[in-house]
Amino acid sequence: MKRLAAGVLTLAIATGLSATVHAAPAARPLAANGEASGEITSATALNYSDGSRSQLFSLQLAAGQAVSLKLDGPLNGTLAVFHRDMLVGRTECGCENGAQLSVRADKAGQYLVAVSGADPRAFGPFHLSATPIVAYDGKPLAAGQRITDWLNGERQTYTLQVDKPGLYTLNLESDAFDARLELSGNGVSLEDDDGGNGTNARLVAPLQPGSYTLTAAAFSQSSGAFYLGVEQADFPEGLVFADGSALPLEGQASGFVGADETRSFVFSLPDRRRVQFDASSRDIDPLLSLQGADITLSDDDGGGGVNARLSQVLDPGEYNISVRSVNGRGGIFQIATGTAPAPDADPPGAGDRPRGERPAQPGAAQPLYAGDSAQGPLHDRHDRQQRPGRHGHADARRPGGRLAGRQRHQPGSAAGSRTGGRPLRADGAQLRPGRDRRLPAAGAPPVRHRGATRRGAGRLATAGLRHRSGRERRPACGFPAAADFPAGTRAYSTPPRARRPAR
Repeated sequence: MKRLAAGVLTLAIATGLSATVHAAPAARPLAANGEASGEITSATALNYSDGSRSQLFSLQLAAGQAVSLKLDGPLNGTLAVFHRDMLVGRTECGCENGAQLSVRADKAGQYLVAVSGADPRAFGPFHLSATPIVAYDGKPLAAGQRITDWLNGERQTYTLQVDKPGLYTLNLESDAFDARLELSGNGVSLEDDDGGNGTNARLVAPLQPGSYTLTAAAFSQSSGAFYLGVEQADFPEGLVFADGSALPLEGQASGFVGADETRSFVFSLPDRRRVQFDASSRDIDPLLSLQGADITLSDDDGGGGVNARLSQVLDPGEYNISVRSVNGRGGIFQIATGTAPAPDADPPGAGDRPRGERPAQPGAAQPLYAGDSAQGPLHDRHDRQQRPGRHGHADARRPGGRLAGRQRHQPGSAAGSRTGGRPLRADGAQLRPGRDRRLPAAGAPPVRHRGATRRGAGRLATAGLRHRSGRERRPACGFPAAADFPAGTRAYSTPPRARRPAR
């Protein structure tokens, strides 16, 4: 009997715990034009499908009523709406900058709004707001107007009334589908898919007064809320709409180019000059091109940001300058031109050297521009093969720049050793006193060692002489090269002193 009572008690406790674990959390009320706040923590109800955490809100809607839900806050979360255990709509993925979802009730009743973390590691506070969507009243659209409407998987058309000429920007935005916008009427036929931000559509067009037709659609069969806005701006002074306009030699011109269109200009250059073209815009990403005189150049982002720049030395003639939008949008752009004198002309006696190729001036930096070239000898004042190193000979440094130390000269070496009483040059030939600049001539004043110590202050310094200890003498760093000796000098040395006993 006791065992039976214990078993019944255990079963009751287990049943109660099971009911507690699997019971659905209570939904908090949310008005159709209200707000609510919450936080996703580790204690929030678990979503067994993906391990994320969710909070539920109850939203009462009438038949045909549409509402826009917006999720803000630190939480990287998603939104989903259910009606009688059926999914009505949900955001595609979690967005760190918030999520937005628009739904319309097919039937009156209570709808559940679920706020969930984007993944099992998403936690944090959030703010949820609901805004009713007022359906479009069917009146013609005008500049400065923005409407909200609902797309049911079909194309919807609207009338656009233009009363003032200008540059019109049409935006179709939706979080529920990939928007597509069309404009037609009065000889205008334009369409756009992703010209706006993300998958939104945008059209920019110069329009004259009249009536036009706007068509809002989805790239695929979809439904959801969308926003359609119309903006108008006055034409800039001198705005160019046609090809073939002349560009000033110094100045700026403004033009309009549609999506996937090209606007071309004519540029005339009277003489050879360096010319720079800059194309900039707040609406498009311009691609700048130059053609003429067997030259074809183009640039996309060389002017900083998305602006374009071309700089080139051009010969006199006529050139075609074109601007094209490469970001799928249309808009206004500015193109500025500036000139500067071309590089100096070739000096007399240049012969048949190609034009633009100038000899380099030794010791001076010469400008080199695109399309030019320079020529001249290469001077290396620190070439160790042409002047003595720290030890008076060319091979005084080992690979890596370390000094070789004091070394005894071997007979026949090129570094001042003696063969037959005469040192050798770097090429192996013997030096002749009075004829070779490395050897001082007879009667010439002695050259003192710049780095001599007090003990050897009176000694003569020359490459290749030996110290009294039998080792080579080390001239000071910066010992003059062979080419620096005046012609007719001789090399000689005083007799060595008695060798001191080793310590």
